[in-house]
Amino acid sequence: MTSSQMLGDVAGRKSGLDASGCSICVSPQRPDALVENRISQRVGPYLEVEAELLRGVPLCKTLRGMGWMWRRSPHSVPEEKWQFLWQSLRPVNTYDVFISHTWKSSGLSKVLALLLSTGWHSALAFWLLAILVIVTLQVCFPDLDNHKPFVLSKRIMNFEEACPLAPWAVIATPLAMTLGVLLAPYLPQKLMKEGTCFLDVACIHQADPALKERGIYGIGGFLQHAAELRVLWTPPYLTRLWCIFELAAYRVANPTGRITLTPIFIEHSVLFLAPALWVASSCYWAAAASGLNKYGFILGEALPIGIALIPLVGFVQGLRRFFCAKHKLFEELRAFKLASAECSELFDQIFVISAIQKWYGSAEEFEKFVQGTLCSEMSNIQTVDVPLPYCLLLTAFPVSATIDESLALWAGGAPMPVVASSLIGHVYGICVCWCLVSFKLLYYLCDRFAVARHTGFADYLQTLLIYLSFSLFFLVGSYTGELAYRHSLETAICHACLCLVGSGTPFGVSSQICNQRNDDCVFLLYKVHCDSLLQALELAGFTILRQAWLDEVVSQITRYNSLDLDEFLQMLHMYEERHYAEFTKVFEHFDDDQSGTLEAHELANLLEQCGITALDQVLKEIMVEVAPADPGSITMEEFKRVIEIIHVNEGFSSREIIKLKEVFRKFDLDRGGTMDTSELHKAMAWLGHGLTKEEVQLISDSCDVGGKGVLEECEFFGFMRKVKEKEILMVKRELKKQRPVGGAVYMQKQLDRVLRALGYIPNAQAIRDAAEDAAIIRRSSQKLLG
Repeated sequence: MTSSQMLGDVAGRKSGLDASGCSICVSPQRPDALVENRISQRVGPYLEVEAELLRGVPLCKTLRGMGWMWRRSPHSVPEEKWQFLWQSLRPVNTYDVFISHTWKSSGLSKVLALLLSTGWHSALAFWLLAILVIVTLQVCFPDLDNHKPFVLSKRIMNFEEACPLAPWAVIATPLAMTLGVLLAPYLPQKLMKEGTCFLDVACIHQADPALKERGIYGIGGFLQHAAELRVLWTPPYLTRLWCIFELAAYRVANPTGRITLTPIFIEHSVLFLAPALWVASSCYWAAAASGLNKYGFILGEALPIGIALIPLVGFVQGLRRFFCAKHKLFEELRAFKLASAECSELFDQIFVISAIQKWYGSAEEFEKFVQGTLCSEMSNIQTVDVPLPYCLLLTAFPVSATIDESLALWAGGAPMPVVASSLIGHVYGICVCWCLVSFKLLYYLCDRFAVARHTGFADYLQTLLIYLSFSLFFLVGSYTGELAYRHSLETAICHACLCLVGSGTPFGVSSQICNQRNDDCVFLLYKVHCDSLLQALELAGFTILRQAWLDEVVSQITRYNSLDLDEFLQMLHMYEERHYAEFTKVFEHFDDDQSGTLEAHELANLLEQCGITALDQVLKEIMVEVAPADPGSITMEEFKRVIEIIHVNEGFSSREIIKLKEVFRKFDLDRGGTMDTSELHKAMAWLGHGLTKEEVQLISDSCDVGGKGVLEECEFFGFMRKVKEKEILMVKRELKKQRPVGGAVYMQKQLDRVLRALGYIPNAQAIRDAAEDAAIIRRSSQKLLG
């Protein structure tokens, strides 16, 4: 289905008629002209937004009041509140993050995920502060030990005494962490290190209908000003047309921007696992307080912990479901169809589809992009894994129980080596390092075996096996650590070091992978081989192509034979500096009197020295634009501006650009926004250019960025520039062959022979300009060419 057919189908479905219905203002057969005209009148260009609408908000500020603006419908909020919010937003020029999400998902679920992702710093800080206060009180006020109602009896090395035990750390940990997360949105922005973000409901005026409409249809402009597009992925995301629009627009508006995939189920899994770990830690502490330690590790510790971990069975089942959703995401990307995306408003749907058609040429091309490039890059952006900060948050619960135990040993008069062995071997070695490894294993198993091989009982059996594997792995490591720190301080240190290496390996490897993939998550990021750089420079519009310059620039950037996107952009910047340095040198050579200006009539010769051939009417038009006050002379800065305009317009005048656009639309027979070789050949024949299909194919291949096999409109201009250069070169060559003896004035019959030798009738203006450039005809004799 083409984009035009899709627009017609959308119109028909929305109006309750078939695709040929006429009760709406859009013609299904050719909706693009009428619809785009209406869209352009109503909302303007797709990727522009008015500067006064650029308002930003810190992400943490949107979470205040338990994230009311995420949870509540905009219609249920008083207009006065929206007006106050709009006035409190500060104007910005750029956004650090553009938040992309769907309102089909629960607002509360996104609030909880964002509270954790933005508040884990303060949660850890509050927890550490609480532990510090508890330790300080017990060390500075030893009389408090008399009020401890429980006793710890545990043999460590040669020490075994009844030690006063209190659950202060176990109790304080969940309270401190919850308080830290909830207060995070209210902390100073400098402490949170939060940049400015765009959130649709906050940064688009909700009380003023006119401003709201301008903001909604300026989404593309907002995206253009965002350094990062952060996708809060939930299962309904790819079913919403506006979400698809944001992905499509960001790729076009900001090709060097960063896209980050953030599935909120990772934060949900941490929020679900934290209470289970606190229950397990409390059970361990209760077992120690009840004296079960004297019955050995199995009955005294392993059994209580195992019983406490039973709720993890439900957690494992839920986490597997979460990871199934992740696998489903990539399946949806690989099978994406634009027609399946939903939108509540007809005009919005037409707006989005028209924009996608304009940017990608057709719905089919966009679907190929989503199914191929986007799917590949999304899967490489980052491994969906539990981050280290979240794992550290989870370790706080077992650490709190062992902190209470170490404080009990100190209060009971244990020697310092005993207390140190407990802190190093038990608190750090087992509860920090070994727990980190165990959490990594749990998330890996849930991801690896997320999809059940069979349904029903086999699915639950798979969950049970994952749970048992995790529990056995954790208990074996814990038992080894218990033996080590109870034996001596030295063995405790050795065990802690081994656990540190074990915990650092998976996080170190995943960190490197994540960093590499985050560096690679820029759209259109492909390694460019150095052998292709000269062609890339030509496509970028550089007219002076010198391998020596290129080799020198590349050697300063990398020692490898290929460039990534950042290195490629750096290469372009450095080569541009060399380019303009050469232009400056040529300009100074022509500037004999060192006045800093040149006469306008010298411009053509100056450009020729820079490798640029421009026709007289083009130069006259550009001079009026660049130097309207004095088009008879030109400065160095104006000269650079002339070169930039020539590059942008591919050497054509404004009138020629308009004509070429008309030709492109005329011969884009399938209305796909691109032209293939067959369409190009027909266009050349219609324009009077005698090119064979092979010649058309050769020139087309040199202009086809990315090897798509078709040319977009901007590439078509480059194609026509090369055709024009080829034509002028042929005309120059044939005119030189027909040069009159003893003179430079051509008679009509000589020009006829030239045209017959060329095999086709070129444009008369091209003949005049070529003859003048070849210095074989006087301006006064141009009448012979009429």
